[in-house]
Amino acid sequence: MRLALVLQMLERRRSSSVSFVPTRSARWGLTALGLLFVAQGLGKAVDPDGYLASLDAFHLLRPAALGPLSLGALGLAWTVLELLAGVAMLYGGLARAPAKQLAQSGITLALGLSVAYLVLDAGALARHLPIANCTCFGTFVAQRLSPVVLLEEAVVIAVLGWLFASSMRWRNENDAQAEAARRLRHHAHHHRSPFAAWFTAP
Repeated sequence: MRLALVLQMLERRRSSSVSFVPTRSARWGLTALGLLFVAQGLGKAVDPDGYLASLDAFHLLRPAALGPLSLGALGLAWTVLELLAGVAMLYGGLARAPAKQLAQSGITLALGLSVAYLVLDAGALARHLPIANCTCFGTFVAQRLSPVVLLEEAVVIAVLGWLFASSMRWRNENDAQAEAARRLRHHAHHHRSPFAAWFTAP
């Protein structure tokens, strides 16, 4: 009777939970990149005027009629998206059993932002623009645009790609519970007393 209750509880929890368990290496990667993206977003949010001035050096929206308004909208959207991606990845790295879709959304968003940054920096280098600050952290930790910045961004993209591929293989938290339930059933079936049938028969 007690064994049946235990099995029932395990099955009920298995059906209600949708959480997943990342590997240890994935947790480290999610936490590190989550902190990186949160720091980048906060750097832009703390000094938005300085960030927009540095972003204007890329001559992104010169042909656009909206001018500074469109630049401000782009800067705000980029800042918010970096913060969202960073928080989602931190959640995936630090939560005991995070929701897989939310953590994957953070990775995907961060991957899209990183690819866009790589294209932006590569375009500025191709146009030989004198960029004194690549704007990764807003006005903080200013770094002159160079091939080194492209290499750093490529490394981040590679790690994000690995994290996304790794997330597809994250172990379902319920797998261990289901395995434990199967072992309990196996043990109960093969090790019960020969007289048990007299007491368990309907």
